[in-house]
This record gives sequence, structure tokens and C-alpha cells, in this order.
Amino acid sequence: MKKSKRVDLRLTPEEKQFLKQQAQEQDMTVSEYTWHCIINNAGKKTHEQQITDSLAENRILNALLLHPDLSNKTKKIITEEIKQYV
Repeated sequence: MKKSKRVDLRLTPEEKQFLKQQAQEQDMTVSEYTWHCIINNAGKKTHEQQITDSLAENRILNALLLHPDLSNKTKKIITEEIKQYV
């Protein structure tokens, strides 16, 4: 399929050179390499988002485990379940 649409990026000369170099190392054009990077990283969370999500999960688990109405047996079951995912 013939491609007719364009996307413009503003880069410093150093960034442009780096992009060209990375594309050449992969034996791709700059357009192919850029698209490859976009597709391979689509939907991935940033490091900051992973930290934010982990902190939120930690707060929920701590609140649950510190709840006075839960028995020690229930807390132990929850703790064992958590260990399977950590």
C-alpha cells in the first residue's frame, strides 16, 4: 500500500543523527524504525506510571491487611496469595 501521509517531528540535530543511526543499525529507514518503535511500545506503561500503580496497590493491600475486622487466618491467606504475584 502506498503511503501518502506524513508525520513531522521536531528534533535537535543530535537527536536526528541518533535516530538515523539507530535506524541504520536495524537496516531500516527512519520511517520504518520510528513506526517499529511506536508499535513495539504501544500500551506500555512508563516507569513513573508503574510506580504510581504499585503505590496505589500497596496502599490498598496495607489497608486491607490492617483492617481490625479481618482474622489472622484471613490475613495469612491474603499474604500467601500476594506472595504468588510479587
